[in-house]
Amino acid sequence: MSDLLGSVTVPVGITNPAGDPLREALGSFTQAALRYHCSAAWAPIGGGTNVCERYDTNDPSDNTFHTSKLPCLAVFRDDRNRKTIMVTDDIGYRETNIVMLWIPQVAVQKDKATRESFFQAIESALSVAFLRGRVPTWIVPGDTDTSSSYRGSHIGNKLGLYRPIQRSDLRFDDHMLTIEMLDAPPRKYPGLRIMLTLQEGIYLDPAIGSFTSKLATEVSTSGIVWQTING
Repeated sequence: MSDLLGSVTVPVGITNPAGDPLREALGSFTQAALRYHCSAAWAPIGGGTNVCERYDTNDPSDNTFHTSKLPCLAVFRDDRNRKTIMVTDDIGYRETNIVMLWIPQVAVQKDKATRESFFQAIESALSVAFLRGRVPTWIVPGDTDTSSSYRGSHIGNKLGLYRPIQRSDLRFDDHMLTIEMLDAPPRKYPGLRIMLTLQEGIYLDPAIGSFTSKLATEVSTSGIVWQTING
């Protein structure tokens, strides 16, 4: 018996990364989308690199950023305003902002304008990828959807969402990643920030116990009894 929040069962088992497999799924899906939709446009300006050499599942400003294999994608949660909203006694969602940074290698002066305009290619590609929810090359092992072999798996099925990913309020803006250095000036990496607002579904296992909310009962009869709620 277990409850479910997004793609995580509670009690929480071993996941990658620990406690938050959503980042791994989003990272691999977005990398596949960038490679599928943007590789041809990147080839003339990428200096022989892949448009997304790797993806990481942490904030690059936390002293773990390294410059090998750029461009890279970083996937992490915004540290503000995560909130849980219950729709019924046993069904609800957690609303959270997901941040992804696409960070290319630092360009010489003559290439900077070309790299900046390439952001539009990424925005177009990811807008389509998240609206469709699929990339033909992203196929989850064991996917029972027979169309996944040629359409790709649907990313929404891996995230446990309450609200479809097509309604995730996808946003883009230019971003300057600043990495603090020991005994040296900070290093700056111009990149693109991608943000989504996701609603991860909460589903409480009825086998554990389903009952009318005590809070609802108290409110309907004699107002809120705070001792009851707190105790």
